[in-house]
Amino acid sequence: MSYRNDEDLNFLSELSNEELEPLLNLLIFDKDNKKRFTEQITSDVRYIKNTPNHFAYWDLIAEEYQKFGANSIVSLFRKGKGVTYKEILCDVCDKIKVNYNKKSKTEDIERFLLQKILVESINKMSTDQIKEISDTLELNLVQYTRETAILALNRAINNSVLIFQSFAIIIFDSIIGKILSRGGVIVATNTFASRLLLFAGPISLCLSSVWTILDIAGPAYRVVIPATVMIACLRQIHNQKNVN
Repeated sequence: MSYRNDEDLNFLSELSNEELEPLLNLLIFDKDNKKRFTEQITSDVRYIKNTPNHFAYWDLIAEEYQKFGANSIVSLFRKGKGVTYKEILCDVCDKIKVNYNKKSKTEDIERFLLQKILVESINKMSTDQIKEISDTLELNLVQYTRETAILALNRAINNSVLIFQSFAIIIFDSIIGKILSRGGVIVATNTFASRLLLFAGPISLCLSSVWTILDIAGPAYRVVIPATVMIACLRQIHNQKNVN
């Protein structure tokens, strides 16, 4: 199987080694830091010759992701080709019950996915934590309830690209800390994102709930779901880098 050209994944070719490494490690190694039985990246001559220059074989990383997507979406596995990113993204959203429209643009669906994680994270917060995030983001909450915080946060994210991109960094870093025993280089946070680190704990609790779903859904989803969230975050990190 070779990489199926996908405009939603081609941006990976523009990422740095540090940005690609956590995604690569997730695809190659399991939670016990052992190589996955099915992984094919490390046996490829391009990987052997170029590692750790991951950008030299970014398409192998994308191909491996498509392969896991094909294994999880069995009905879409056709003629040995991988599954497109948007098909995988929609399947992931269905699995974790994200409210979205399949006809929407890929980046809009990614936004719904990441907002779902943030909303679930607020549901893990104490009143003091909600007050702290309200003060940090200047949400001007009258009552520090989860309901009012969710409404205000969604409004803030929709009105500010910087806030959304900053949260993407926090989610990305939380995934690295939560499921990669091998670690990986954490993407450098911008000044605003560093103020949102108080979200890291609740996001980790939220991710724990998502990973419980993975144990029920099957082995392929243990890779596909966190990898998809990572890619959604990397797109926002990439967008922010291009603006700066």
